[in-house]
Parts: sequence; C-alpha cells; structure tokens
Amino acid sequence: MDTMADDLNYLKVRNSHLEKSMQQTQKSLHVTQASMHNANTSLTQRLDVLENRQKYQEALIKNQKWTYSALAPYQAYWDSIEEEEHIEAASEFLEQIEKNTRDMRYGEPRDGSEDGKILIRASLPFNSMFLPHWEEFAGALKQHQHALKCSPGETKSSFQLYGMELHKTVL
Repeated sequence: MDTMADDLNYLKVRNSHLEKSMQQTQKSLHVTQASMHNANTSLTQRLDVLENRQKYQEALIKNQKWTYSALAPYQAYWDSIEEEEHIEAASEFLEQIEKNTRDMRYGEPRDGSEDGKILIRASLPFNSMFLPHWEEFAGALKQHQHALKCSPGETKSSFQLYGMELHKTVL
C-alpha cells in the first residue's frame, strides 16, 4: 500500500510540475504571438509606405511630361469685374492654385519652401471660369495623397482654403 501511496504522490508532484511547465509554455507562446503580431503590423505599415512611395514615384515620372492646361479667363471676364479688389483677388487666386498644383505634380515646392502647406487664400465668389483650375488642382491633390502616406508621422502637409465660395461641382 505504501508503494501505491508513493506512486500516487509521485504522480501528483509530476502532474504539478507538468502543469507549471505548461503554464510557462503558454505564457511564452502568448509573448511570442504578441511579438509576431507587432512585427507583422510593423511590416505591413512599412509595406504600405513603400507601396505609396512607389505610386508617388510613378506619378512623378508620369508628371515629367505634364503641363498645366487650365487657361486663364478670357479678357471679357476681366473687363466685367468692376472692383479692382476682385481683379487682384482673382489674379492672386489663379497664381496660388497654379503654384500649388505644380508643386504637388512635381513633388516639390517651386519657391524653395518646404513646409508642406497647400494654401489658397482669396476672397472670391464662385465662378465657373475657375472650374478648369479646380480640376487641375483636384487631380494633383489626388496624386499628392500618396506622398502624404509615404512617411506617416514625418509629413507635415496641410491643405487650407480661405475666403473661397465653392460650388458643389468643386467639392
């Protein structure tokens, strides 16, 4: 009977050791799983950045032949404006939207600034004469989104419109 009791005690102790070993293995597996999940997430993010960088580089290569095609408003438009302020505002708007469009298409600001700001500021009512300029700008902005995704956390780009009356066709 003693041998049976000894065997039973031995099995209980052995079982206890096996349970502890199994718990340690489970903890180790959870740590490994979490580590692998983090590594996978990191690799996925890096892959996304690389894919966006590739798309952006492809767009820049394609844009080497791109030209700004939106035409300036006809002279009749300029003649129809009664206030000098509106002429200045319209002229400034056209300069800003073309500059920002070119900067986004070519991948760099042409004026040497590197703050990443896309800023258009003008006090103008909506005018359908400017739609071709908005279409050029929208195409460049769509392409530029890949540049913004190339270096998450590093890119400090912003897009701001001030004093503009926009029609739903622009939005």
